[in-house]
Parts: sequence; C-alpha cells; structure tokens
Amino acid sequence: MEVDKMPKKLPTVVYKGNAYFMDHRLGEFRTIQPPLEFIPFNSELGREIYQEYVVSSMDEPLVIRCPQCGKILFEGTRRQAKKVIIYCTHCL
Repeated sequence: MEVDKMPKKLPTVVYKGNAYFMDHRLGEFRTIQPPLEFIPFNSELGREIYQEYVVSSMDEPLVIRCPQCGKILFEGTRRQAKKVIIYCTHCL
C-alpha cells in the first residue's frame, strides 16, 4: 500500500473561544496559539471539544463526487447527508 507523504492541513475547531488543531494521527487536540496545550481525544476535555466539532461541522457544505468518474453525487450539508446512501448510477 502506498502512503501519501504530502503534508495535510489539520482540521480546526473552536471551543470556548480557543482554537485547536485536531490531529487524528496523534489522537489529540493542540492549541493553535501559544501557550501550546496537548489534549488527548479520550480525556474529558477532549471529548467536550470533539462534541463541539461534530455539532459545528454538521452545517458545513459537503460535495460528494464519484471517485471513478468524478460525477457530483450530492451537494448539501453534512446534516442533510446523514443516513443517506449515495452511489453512482453511471459506474454501476
């Protein structure tokens, strides 16, 4: 399996006025502004920050494309896409 070594932009979340990077590889939130703070996902504060991320990201725009042909399959928000089965009829 080939590993993509290109740098990735980490998702961010704002919780109680503080902005955090969300690092899935290390399993932690990190403050964007000093002083640096490292908060594990599985800590009490980490779970609170994650919940805020989930709630706030539900209304973000979402575009889903077929990975084979590139056709747009869905345009809307994450909330609208929840529990929707999306597949490409062109590539079946």
